[in-house]
Amino acid sequence: MTLYVHKILIVIFIVFLYSRDLKANSEYFSTITNDTLNTKPDSLSLVTETKTGKQIRKEKKAKRRDELKHSHNRLFIHGAYIFASLDSKVTFSPPNSMINVTIGLEDNLGLPSNSSFFSGSAIYRFTPSSGLYVNYYGFNRKNDHFTKQDIIWEGDTIPAGTRSQVYFRTQVFSAGYLLSILKSQDSFLGTYINFYIMPLDLGLRTEITHKDYNLNVTVPLPNLGIVAMFKLTKWLSVYGNAGFFSLYTKSLGGYIQDLNISFPVRITHWLGISANYQYMFVHAIFPDQKIDTYVDYKFQGPAVGVTLNF
Repeated sequence: MTLYVHKILIVIFIVFLYSRDLKANSEYFSTITNDTLNTKPDSLSLVTETKTGKQIRKEKKAKRRDELKHSHNRLFIHGAYIFASLDSKVTFSPPNSMINVTIGLEDNLGLPSNSSFFSGSAIYRFTPSSGLYVNYYGFNRKNDHFTKQDIIWEGDTIPAGTRSQVYFRTQVFSAGYLLSILKSQDSFLGTYINFYIMPLDLGLRTEITHKDYNLNVTVPLPNLGIVAMFKLTKWLSVYGNAGFFSLYTKSLGGYIQDLNISFPVRITHWLGISANYQYMFVHAIFPDQKIDTYVDYKFQGPAVGVTLNF
């Protein structure tokens, strides 16, 4: 009888322990389930917040583009007439030689040292952060002259007193990518990389030799620089650009320096006039097996111009 009671007590104790374990497990799984369910809204909230952030950024970008479209600052065109002083030189030098001959086109061959010509530039902004920068100028100089001293040109000697005609022509065009650094409704600062195309036509024609000494080449040179425009008052702004680049290869070489400062006065929303100062220096090298040719020309001077804003 006592043994039977002990067995019953043991069974009751086992059942009690089993029921406690079952209750603990149920509470544990219930806690995990609740925690999991409670974290789902946070995850959904995070996704919602991320999507909202993307939408906000898109809306801000669209707003900036719309403001640029209606700001009369998307397209800027500047044309100027430059009253420049010029200094042009040609140097001939045999390869691996310390001897060279430098001819001043103004000093030795009588080209006018003062000239006026057209210059133009444009900025078109595709977006508030990027755009296109274009620049152009060109001049054509020619003069009949009696040489005052012997001139050595590409190895030939032209005696003093020879009637000659010298000419120097170039049309310079550059275009490239513009990246905005600072952009607002009243100011703009950007950096650009442009590619210059410069056909140079330089020559000397004499009545004795009946020979044209000419140099007709196209110089492809890239150029790095900055361009800026700041609004000083409601009607007065300052605009400028500065660039420099150097490149040397087996077939050509040289460097470019250019600077332009302008003060546009806006008459209407889209039309203005400007007072400018422009400077450019070009050094070009054309290696050859017989003789190397160096061309240097510089112009600088004031200018008056017209600006258009769209």
